[in-house]
Amino acid sequence: MRYPVYSSLGNTFIMVDSSKKPLTIPEKKELIVKEAKDVDGVVFLEIKDGSFFMDYFNKDGSRAFCGNGARAFVMFLRDLGYTNNHVVFRTIEGDILGWIEGRDVIVKMPDPIFLGKRTVHGFEGVLIKVGVPHFLVEHDGIEKLDIEKLAPCIRKDLDANVDFYKELKRGVLRLRTYERGVEGETKACGTGATALAWYYKKDRKYEGDTVEIIVNGGRLFVIFKDDGIYLKGGVERW
Repeated sequence: MRYPVYSSLGNTFIMVDSSKKPLTIPEKKELIVKEAKDVDGVVFLEIKDGSFFMDYFNKDGSRAFCGNGARAFVMFLRDLGYTNNHVVFRTIEGDILGWIEGRDVIVKMPDPIFLGKRTVHGFEGVLIKVGVPHFLVEHDGIEKLDIEKLAPCIRKDLDANVDFYKELKRGVLRLRTYERGVEGETKACGTGATALAWYYKKDRKYEGDTVEIIVNGGRLFVIFKDDGIYLKGGVERW
């Protein structure tokens, strides 16, 4: 069976509607092994207690929260006819609000948690959790970094995603992410973008309400409102 693939700025996901026939964990992992070789993760749609539930797994079979996966999930629900626009759904990190604006999808993200400063393999950075942990390292030579070579040992020691970033101008940042569970650099990472924007806003005393994050696959926007933090960016079905 061929499943639809959705791309959140190159962060790619197989979408599985298991709302009518729930799958067991072993069945999900078997599907992931067979189908997820060329994508970053798999999103399962379920109905729990009358609510939509997004069950996300990385391509290695590990369960996680995924910001870009959540944005793809909103469009998947719309495409299936389950919602016209605004929707609230459940995840392992709690309820998520999402909606569509043109070609962009916006979701309210989990609140970031600061886990402290770290120095790992000579890299100084900060560890922040947005559903999943991210180790943020500022680096002026970001475009020349061999992330596939440098990041795995950091990822292993911290059991976290590894993010290198650089400020391009006030309120605009460049970000590259090596993702845990994918075990490689991805074209976009929503939780990483959110962690970076939140830290940047506090560390640099940035007073704007939107931080633009340039990733390998395009541009993400992290928007700060009185009621929380929102992630905005493009989503398309391949």
